[in-house]
Amino acid sequence: MVVDAEPGEVGAGETFRVLRPAELGIPDGEWHRMATIYDVTEFSTALKPFVLRRLLAEEPGPVVYLDPDIEVHAPFGEVAGLALRHGIVLTPHVLQPMPRDGYTPTEANILISGIYNLGFIAVGPTAAPFLDWWGERLRRDAVIDPRRGLFTDQRWIDFVPVLFDHHVVRSPAYNVAYWNCFQRALTLGAGRYRVDGELLRFYHFSGFDPRRPELLSKHAGELPRTLLEDSPVLARLCRDYADRLCAAGHADAGSIPYGLGTFPNGLRLDARARRALRAAIDDPPGEGSPPDPFTPGGPDRLLQWLRTPDATGDGTGVASRYLAAFWNERPDVRSAFPELSGPIGERFLEWAAHDPALAAEVGHPSLRTTAGSAPERSARHVTVPPPASVDVLAPGVTVAGYFTAELGVGQAGRLLLSGVEEAGIPFSTVAYERTPSSQTHPFRSRGEAQRFDVNIICVNADQTPIFARDMGEQFMRGPYNIGLWFWEVEVFPPSMHGAFDHVDEVWVASEFVAETIRPLTAKPIHIVPLPAVVPSAPTHLTRQDLGLPEGFLFLTSFDFYSVVSRKNPADLIDAFAKEFEPGEATLVLKTINGSDVAESLEALRAHASRHRGVHVLDGYLPAATVRALTGLADCVVSLHRSEGFGLSLLEAMAMAKPVIATGYSGNLAFMDDENSFLVDYDLVPVGAGKEPYPAHARWAQPRVDDAARLMRLVVDDRQAGIARGLAAQRAVSEHNTPARTAAFIESRLRDIRARGVRTSRRF
Repeated sequence: MVVDAEPGEVGAGETFRVLRPAELGIPDGEWHRMATIYDVTEFSTALKPFVLRRLLAEEPGPVVYLDPDIEVHAPFGEVAGLALRHGIVLTPHVLQPMPRDGYTPTEANILISGIYNLGFIAVGPTAAPFLDWWGERLRRDAVIDPRRGLFTDQRWIDFVPVLFDHHVVRSPAYNVAYWNCFQRALTLGAGRYRVDGELLRFYHFSGFDPRRPELLSKHAGELPRTLLEDSPVLARLCRDYADRLCAAGHADAGSIPYGLGTFPNGLRLDARARRALRAAIDDPPGEGSPPDPFTPGGPDRLLQWLRTPDATGDGTGVASRYLAAFWNERPDVRSAFPELSGPIGERFLEWAAHDPALAAEVGHPSLRTTAGSAPERSARHVTVPPPASVDVLAPGVTVAGYFTAELGVGQAGRLLLSGVEEAGIPFSTVAYERTPSSQTHPFRSRGEAQRFDVNIICVNADQTPIFARDMGEQFMRGPYNIGLWFWEVEVFPPSMHGAFDHVDEVWVASEFVAETIRPLTAKPIHIVPLPAVVPSAPTHLTRQDLGLPEGFLFLTSFDFYSVVSRKNPADLIDAFAKEFEPGEATLVLKTINGSDVAESLEALRAHASRHRGVHVLDGYLPAATVRALTGLADCVVSLHRSEGFGLSLLEAMAMAKPVIATGYSGNLAFMDDENSFLVDYDLVPVGAGKEPYPAHARWAQPRVDDAARLMRLVVDDRQAGIARGLAAQRAVSEHNTPARTAAFIESRLRDIRARGVRTSRRF
């Protein structure tokens, strides 16, 4: 079955025949609607029951379906008899309970995807009622929308055990994949793969990329349960499969664009266009249904439909169906333009017509305008006039930041917001998501439609111009804009100086950063005292739960996006290996985003493998598990070359952990010889290849011998470490509190308003 093939385009000279959607007994208008509202993955899975129904109608069956990323290793004819007897044969994702240890995938991931994996299904002649039922649901509800409990075709199959006769294959040799191979022993002997002693029937390479055969699956999650480096047999299986795929022309096949995604008039149906279409389709189709783009003239009529306001609404909206869908999915845009009617709606259209970032997102240039609107009539003008006056901004703050992201700047924004809440200041939030980091941190947005006279933008200088462009003039003009910035070396490169144009003052977390930035601008630079999170590690998680050994445990953590050479894990491994024999202590390097820079991750693992006591754990963990990991450690270590602040060190100190760290840069805002163990260092040039840091800047080279000495000290003199940890906790509880942050924010707002700086402007 090929969903986007023209007749005769695929299959010539092959021993198989190719089916197309038009041959499945679905009326043309109906499969056209399905191809319009679904992307390629959704459409392909939605057609599955119709393909099976067609094949059962041709012969009495049974019929077996396999996903295209499955490799068969041994016959499994026994499912034919099962399908004849029961009508439906399924395989579940897992056959055993999954540990609740923070590794991924989790049972929650399985629940979201569905109990059964529909990469495989077998059906017999008695399955016709099931296929009719399944197909009816997939006509409109094969979308990937976990928040609504939908995941293509799979979640519907959870109903099968109570609605239809069926058989569940519980053999571990079927549908082996990244989600269950941690529970199944894969072996190789005499050229045959076996699973728990049985011949492997088929392996499902879901999320496997033959161009990166060292990674098991892109879907494996934040902290994969299975790493290929730990399973040589599985690694060979993947490597051999990758070689065969590449030899068969996978690269060429992968470059072929989806044939039903773009139309001759250049219209590309992106996700928001498909959502608008799905919401508007009537069953049966009525006058208000979208035009069929697969008919003569249909693409132009569909483009015009997307560019026209919804006539079924209350008549006050001015945005097209497409722009209304765009506005609805973007909280930052809704914050800047709280409504789509009246003057604010008109200014939204003006912004949409001219914003360069939106131009890169939309599926056709004309989708940036609404048919017949003023922006369409003036689209030739490239200068957007200042927004008209509509209201005076109320006293309060709008705090924008990476609130849902698992990264340091995101945590800084959340900490600053806790100070705003502590002060009782009216506020709203804008969750900014333009970052490659995982967007899994729990966060509840507040007051998205409210606008206040001060914006606090918790986005670093290099991203501030992009943020300003994304948010638009409506958000940035009028309020007093404060940037919360972090920077790690003593030279602030000219490439970032343009960020000053978008803010009225800058807040930093340490004097180290302030000294770097102050000489470059006349705008105010202030040091905000960030509060520490004082977490209590969950007591139900033990070292055994996290796969950690007993004995003294050192912990360091960092993000691969934060420049590995700055975090300097290699010197830390060398210091540990220099001082400790195997069995004396353990060093855990907890990292994130290593899977995105596989070469750097593998280099780190290779360096760590030289000492049996060093463990690298890459991937995202739930926040509670991260706290547990810190709580279970005996000492936190950082041999960084430079830090803008060092939130993870501050949080460890709040938990009364002894901390060993380089005695240089922003961490000295809260660390000294009384509350920490500071490592001696020499200042050296950063050097080339450490972007974004200038090569001529300097940073610290921590002395490995001194680090090894301090690590030995905390192991041999536990009381000294405990005393230093308690001193750290006292210092943090006195100086890094939400109350101090709140007092600072209140003081700055009073000063800003007393001087009347921009806050009386209208937007």
